[in-house]
Amino acid sequence: MSEPVTKKPKVDGDEQEKEGDEGDKWTLFKKMNKIDAHMHIMGQPAEVVRMGKENNFSRLLTINVNYPEFGTVQEQWEYALATKKEYEQVAIIASFDQKDWANPKWVDNVLESLKHAFANGALGVKTWKDIGMEFTWEGEYIMTDNKRFDPIYDYIERENKTLVCHCGEPKNCWLPIEEMTTNNDKEYFKGHPQYHMHDKPEVPHYDEQLKARDNVLDKHPGVRFMGCHLGTLEWDVDVLGKWLDAHPKACVDFAHRMPHLEVQAQKDADKVSSFLKRYQKQLAYGTDIQIHPHFTVEETSKLMADAWHNDWEFLATSNKTMSVPEVTGEFRAMELDWATLEQIYSKTALAWFPGI
Repeated sequence: MSEPVTKKPKVDGDEQEKEGDEGDKWTLFKKMNKIDAHMHIMGQPAEVVRMGKENNFSRLLTINVNYPEFGTVQEQWEYALATKKEYEQVAIIASFDQKDWANPKWVDNVLESLKHAFANGALGVKTWKDIGMEFTWEGEYIMTDNKRFDPIYDYIERENKTLVCHCGEPKNCWLPIEEMTTNNDKEYFKGHPQYHMHDKPEVPHYDEQLKARDNVLDKHPGVRFMGCHLGTLEWDVDVLGKWLDAHPKACVDFAHRMPHLEVQAQKDADKVSSFLKRYQKQLAYGTDIQIHPHFTVEETSKLMADAWHNDWEFLATSNKTMSVPEVTGEFRAMELDWATLEQIYSKTALAWFPGI
């Protein structure tokens, strides 16, 4: 973990600077209204909401996804909807699957399910990496820009909802484990070899995944879009910045990719800080916290606290030498000003998810 913080985040106004003890790095963390725009709540909803309230997260966005380990899309939807009905703090992103792809009415059936989801408060629709990396039909990988998805994207836009897209995987995914730049990527791909692409040349490459994603945005320039995981451009803030410039209706979240910024901060912390300030209106805070049904209350609260606190320490404090388990070595914190933090932690999500 990090060294003790000796200076609080920069904020606007002397009255904010005076709050709390000088060494209490959480006074301002709890003061700021926040939204976690990327979670997967599958268990312990009461504890999740309690932690959110305790840490001043006014909204927790749980995202359904076509991932078998999370259950079917329908099972996830039913659980998320029941949770939302009980806890107003929870918001939902819906999803769909391709299991009935051969059916000529597949598109109509998906649209009907999304109509139901939107009527029950879903704020958008998630597409996952199974499109492009797993799902095949007649020997071909079905990519994100496949024409059968176009009516779905059009419907999302017409309904003023948001397309949430996890396209491809981090660039590390195509490297040998030992060459990956973050410890969390090494751990994930060791534990999920089916998604490690280094030895799978038959799967469309990293660049092909992103080309398909960009084709979607070219075909649907009006759709409001959030690219999960720093838009799969986590490896270089310069490249990500150029992509955001080219796609003003797109934002990206930080989910599970903060370590990639921390690795870059080891080389040039000022460049990372400048990126965060320049593109703050297209950056949405989200963690990818996954609360599974078998988690205990204690496991749930620890996972949430560790993720939120480590991210705040990196983004908000003036710590000169901090570290996290996901990154080998130390790096400097960003010490972002209050207005930038407020934009990242809530205002971007408010803009990209109307009604949240």
